[in-house]
Amino acid sequence: MLEGNPEFTIEIGSTKGWYFDIETFSTTLYITGKLYNRDVTDHILDADVSWTRDTGNVSEDNAWAVKRAGAGKNLPLTIDDLGPNYTNMRVCTFKAQALLRDGQQFEVAENFVTF
Repeated sequence: MLEGNPEFTIEIGSTKGWYFDIETFSTTLYITGKLYNRDVTDHILDADVSWTRDTGNVSEDNAWAVKRAGAGKNLPLTIDDLGPNYTNMRVCTFKAQALLRDGQQFEVAENFVTF
């Protein structure tokens, strides 16, 4: 019998933690998938992960998403990824969506982080 949360979820982590110096900002965001409290990250295909950005500038955010379409489970970020007006904005949000396939059906999970 399987125990734990039957819902597929993803968590977003940062290789350099969550506190940054804006002048030297650089990190890699990554996803970790869970199903029934078990790590299923290795079963998520890179092609089944998409990242979007929300800075409030739709056209720039869409162009950013197209440029990062093949990022997969790991998304390297630099200060440029926060948008050209980041220091004047209030927030920049990155959202990950992942698809988990089990051969018969699939499950989708989303999560986000805000800088």
